[in-house]
Amino acid sequence: MKRTGKASVKYRNRRLEVDAPVRVKDILRILDLLPEYVVVSINGQMVTEKDIVQPGDEVIVVSAISGGAE
Repeated sequence: MKRTGKASVKYRNRRLEVDAPVRVKDILRILDLLPEYVVVSINGQMVTEKDIVQPGDEVIVVSAISGGAE
């Protein structure tokens, strides 16, 4: 039997609860973000868009910013 529940997602100043299990790419879609422009961690471990978030997990999404002096 598959365990279901909620996972916590933090992005910038937003916090939301999502139904889990859910793929990271689906969370990014909810947030209207592209995977190439963010870094995602689940419970402190860096993950890819293919990873699955489980109930009770804490997901943090951080924008990957590039640039600098020319």
